[in-house]
Amino acid sequence: MIANADDALLAGVRAVLVGSGTALSMFGAVLGEQGADVIRIEAPARGDDLRRRGPFAGDHSLTWAVAARSSRSVTCALAHPEGRALARRLLEGAAVIGECLGPGGLEALDLGLEGLRGPRALVRFSGRGQAGPEAAQEAPEVVALAMSGLLGLTGQPERPPVPFGVRLAEQLAGVSGATAALAALLDEPAGDELGPVVIDLATHSAALRLTEWTVAAYDRLGVERHREGNRPSSVAPLDVYLTADGDHVALVGGSDANFARLVKAMDREDLLSDERFASSDARVAHGSEINGLVASWVHSQRTDEVERRCLSCGAPFGRVAGAPDIFANAHLAARGDLVTIDDPTIGPHVQQAPHPRVVGAAPIVPTPAPTLGQHNEQIWCDELGITPAELDRLRASGIV
Repeated sequence: MIANADDALLAGVRAVLVGSGTALSMFGAVLGEQGADVIRIEAPARGDDLRRRGPFAGDHSLTWAVAARSSRSVTCALAHPEGRALARRLLEGAAVIGECLGPGGLEALDLGLEGLRGPRALVRFSGRGQAGPEAAQEAPEVVALAMSGLLGLTGQPERPPVPFGVRLAEQLAGVSGATAALAALLDEPAGDELGPVVIDLATHSAALRLTEWTVAAYDRLGVERHREGNRPSSVAPLDVYLTADGDHVALVGGSDANFARLVKAMDREDLLSDERFASSDARVAHGSEINGLVASWVHSQRTDEVERRCLSCGAPFGRVAGAPDIFANAHLAARGDLVTIDDPTIGPHVQQAPHPRVVGAAPIVPTPAPTLGQHNEQIWCDELGITPAELDRLRASGIV
């Protein structure tokens, strides 16, 4: 049984992150929360850009507190030859390298693949990829969503597209990068001279992978997919409905089984014999009518009553949760989906628990996000053998 970080799935695997950004941080978080030793190389004095992204608790970023947990921080001026020499030593000792410096960024710093034999995987994050006619152009979250076609599928059909409330594409890129790195770790190297597997992780490509049948349908059928709002043309009833309390709840009755459960919850089992709703295809053809009936019923009920009725009948139900609902959710609490991080800079506070988790294992509480250069002495001196006097000189020179 996994009981602590020393027994975690990736215990003994070192990952070094170079650069900044949401994708790179998610990549490090996935590895770190499974036990990898994740080390961030940050610029002296300034550090990672995410340290300056709000909201803030006092002077400390809560974005950073979540994004950088379960990792260590060293400072190193990559623009300086001595800084690059230090960084290369750290990279050589890593099993995995994550990099977000733009196409050719590592090579521009003389930190490219030449002579790099220790790592098994180099994951290169960028907006538009390492190659291609537009590779040099930036593609942050909303631009990557737009390029991928995913943004064009979100929102109401008569309104402009709506970006997601979180950085979905960038975080998916981080998860995809971690998956690819783990695959590289499983692969047996051909010999001592084999360099790392290089993984080109473009944010727009990660978002494109989420567009389901959009590309295939256009290629094979000439069908162009468009925004459909909360009511997709292929499933009915399905929507986010307004209750009498002013809350929003998600209900799904697309399949015959779920439709039967939903109408039982509504005390409208007569709808099962209505030819307009007798099959999934019929319900899709009369989507506005059946969604309207469900909407009227939900709007006539208090939220707790809709929940009680749906759950008692086995009908899929979900409240649209805000933070207070997440904290009050007994199911999340019972599963350990929230954990308290004892952060020395911010103080104890609740965050999402690591995901995924091993069945039968006690959840490992993430370590707090590091302060800038918190682990300089530990890594540069204790692990790489630099003397304290030499570290003091490098610090005074602005190299670390």
